[in-house]
Amino acid sequence: MGSDRKFGMSWVQFKDEGHGAVEALEIVSKHLVGTYYTIQEDFRNRVTYYIFHKVSDAEKLIKNFICRQGIKIEFYQTVKFEEDITIINIPNFKDVDIITMIDIIKSQLENCGEIKDISALARKGTGEFLPSV
Repeated sequence: MGSDRKFGMSWVQFKDEGHGAVEALEIVSKHLVGTYYTIQEDFRNRVTYYIFHKVSDAEKLIKNFICRQGIKIEFYQTVKFEEDITIINIPNFKDVDIITMIDIIKSQLENCGEIKDISALARKGTGEFLPSV
C-alpha cells in the first residue's frame, strides 16, 4: 500500500488517548461523507490508519482543517519503501535513554550501510521519548 492513499493519526496527540481517538474518529468521519475508506486500528502503536480508494479522497483528509476540542487533528503520511531498504524495528528502549540507544544503533549498523532515518515516538514540543509498549 503506497503512501499516497494511507494516512495515520497517532493517539498520543490526544491527552485522553483512547477516548480522544474514538472521539476524533467520529469527527473525522463527518468530514469524509461520501468518501470510501477503510480504518485500520493499530492498538499496539496507538495509531489509526485511514486507507483511501482514491488519491484525491486521501488529499481531502490532509487539506481539511479538522479540529477536536479546538486543536487541529494531526495526520501523517505513511511511507512506501523501496525494495533495497531494510527496516529494523527495535521494540522498546525501556531501560536505555534515547541518545545511548541511537549511539548503539549507529555503532552496530553504520558498517552495514547508510542510515537514512532513526525514528522514535515522542511527545510533541518536548524532549520526552516514549518506549513502545
